[in-house]
Amino acid sequence: MKKENKVKGMLEKLGDLVTEATIKKARDTAVESVKILPDMVVGDVLASDGQTKYRVTITNDGRVSCTHEHWKEGQICRHIGAVLENLGLGADPFLKAIVNRYRYHKDLVATSYLPTDIRAINYLVGGLPVSTELLLYAPQEAGKTILTMQLAFDVMKLTGKSAVILDTEGSEFTHREWVDTFNRRYGMNAELVFLDVCVVPVEKKKKGFGFSISSSNENYEKIDRQKLIVVDVRGITSLLPLLGRYVRFETSDAGKTSIKSLKGDMEEQPWETQIAKIIQKNNVGFLALDSLTRPVDQLVPSKSNLPARAQATQLLLTQIDILAHWFKIPVVVTAHETYDPMDAFSKPEPKGGKNVGYAFKFVLYMSWKPTSHTPHVERREENTREIHLKRHPSKKAFGVHQIIELTNDGFVDYVR
Repeated sequence: MKKENKVKGMLEKLGDLVTEATIKKARDTAVESVKILPDMVVGDVLASDGQTKYRVTITNDGRVSCTHEHWKEGQICRHIGAVLENLGLGADPFLKAIVNRYRYHKDLVATSYLPTDIRAINYLVGGLPVSTELLLYAPQEAGKTILTMQLAFDVMKLTGKSAVILDTEGSEFTHREWVDTFNRRYGMNAELVFLDVCVVPVEKKKKGFGFSISSSNENYEKIDRQKLIVVDVRGITSLLPLLGRYVRFETSDAGKTSIKSLKGDMEEQPWETQIAKIIQKNNVGFLALDSLTRPVDQLVPSKSNLPARAQATQLLLTQIDILAHWFKIPVVVTAHETYDPMDAFSKPEPKGGKNVGYAFKFVLYMSWKPTSHTPHVERREENTREIHLKRHPSKKAFGVHQIIELTNDGFVDYVR
């Protein structure tokens, strides 16, 4: 009885976020298992039918999430309440962290986070932000694709869902090379599926475009285990329609490119897009665009084409943001770095101009010493990378960084 009153008291301190009804429902909700890990608590909760499971995560900095389809960011639902009650007195630090989070930082935590296997990212950002996008930019060959794939496995392991990576750079070899490594590292048996996308303009059709999505495994949707779906979609003319934006690119005799939007019956709701159908049919909980730079570079980089490049970038990012918000999933977008060659002390920026830099609330820069213009740091091994916090709603740009290391098992926290 004393234990129950203690937990109830901690929950009631959350004020209007937890009601007596929530606490009562929590007591009637079956918790199948609870694991206390170094950085978080993971609990599996059964629904009223006794079959459906929901995954609850509570990080040691007080961030909570639930995989229930009606769960809202920042809500202490009955599934989370059930896990909290199950933890009892032994989890006081977690309960106190949650209380402090909502009491003092309510205005800063509109976004929930999923913890990753890399403590450096958890420390800098808080984990992978849900319902919004995280931009990761770096020099070429720094390991953006490997890290993105690893983050996909992080979410797959945590949520039990599948993941989709929109591959615009032809990285099939990298994905094939690392899938077995990450399956072994995370104790999973995820199926690697490749999809090829071809978009053909056909004006007489209702949508104006003919879609062709093919896979080496035609029955991939029927695979009953988790999948890492890599969609090979090279070029802006294929990527935009896949995301639901039907446009036509026109080039003048002077070489200037412009974008014409096909309106009316060409516009689609978020759930009607081709990528949304892939997400829905395969129970996807993670989406990545690797990378943003390559498709936009399809437009010739001249001064006359800068408006078209900016518009194409904005269209892409808007559609990605809609998907993140609509499906309430974490989205990772990668980009290449750029810097001012005339200024030796300039900090690297994501390639694509201000549209890219200002479109994300969360931005990480991964530094690779041989090709990066970064703040002065001590010399380290070639396989180490520095993760710099470029942008965060409540933290200073380039104010802090962490070090990670690329090993045969993927990226890990660097140990001096």
